[in-house]
Amino acid sequence: MPVRVERWAKPNKVPIQLECERQLRAEGFEPELWIDPPGRRWRNFRHDVDEYVWILSGRARVTISGEVVELAAGDRVFIPAGALHSLENIGSANLVWLAAFRMK
Repeated sequence: MPVRVERWAKPNKVPIQLECERQLRAEGFEPELWIDPPGRRWRNFRHDVDEYVWILSGRARVTISGEVVELAAGDRVFIPAGALHSLENIGSANLVWLAAFRMK
């Protein structure tokens, strides 16, 4: 299954955390805010529910089942339940992002 990335379509507007959280909840996901310093890596995770990663600021490299994508502010990626995945802050500033898991 190819990685499903949604690129930010509003280049002159930064993503607003509360708006992103509201949208994720409307889609059936419960978001959590994360802030990671440059170089931080989260490796080899699997979850029993679907997940979205939504970048609020910074740059990330996400690997899902061996496929690598780079995300910038506003981009989000869908991670299906059971998929092995990793995330890394590849920018020079803090990475601010939402991890949102499908509500059971």
